[in-house]
Amino acid sequence: MVEKPSDPDLWVKSERGPTDQKSNTTEEKCNMIEEETQRFVVEKRKKELKITVKQLLGDDDEATQDMENDQARLSVDEEESEMIFQDKAERKAFIKKSKRRRAVHWVNKMLRKNHKKKITQTYVNEELKGFRLVRRRDSGTEVTRAEFEQEKRARLLKAEEERKKINENWLRSQKEKSKNKRLQNIQKSNV
Repeated sequence: MVEKPSDPDLWVKSERGPTDQKSNTTEEKCNMIEEETQRFVVEKRKKELKITVKQLLGDDDEATQDMENDQARLSVDEEESEMIFQDKAERKAFIKKSKRRRAVHWVNKMLRKNHKKKITQTYVNEELKGFRLVRRRDSGTEVTRAEFEQEKRARLLKAEEERKKINENWLRSQKEKSKNKRLQNIQKSNV
């Protein structure tokens, strides 16, 4: 069967169905046209969403500024860890020395990326689907999708802050343990 073009004006001209009499019924042709129309609408909506997302990420409106502020808060994680270490190379070498530290660092990095992706997605959903009503699972009340996304973003930012604190405390304790272990090894070698 020949593929139909995505333009609905060309459908009638290019439609060549099978030679069976059963498949050429008017009802089936209408169904085929409706399906193609729905596909066309979906493709058009996807293109509009891509353009909207690009505009959202590229414009200097309030949502983009809020998103940039949140992303700046997410990137502060590495700056805070530099307070414990003198530079990034020292931090990287410290993490690389231990298998446990590498594993924890990898999990931490995945969590950070996941939070960042989800927070960005909340801005997109708020912009595109903000007018819709959503029923809450816990209380059964209805709120707009924009309100729901704002609450979700607040929870995610809180979880990200908590992750940062845990990571910093863990790195600090690991550095202290490493220092203590080094001192014990030096004392043992001197005795």
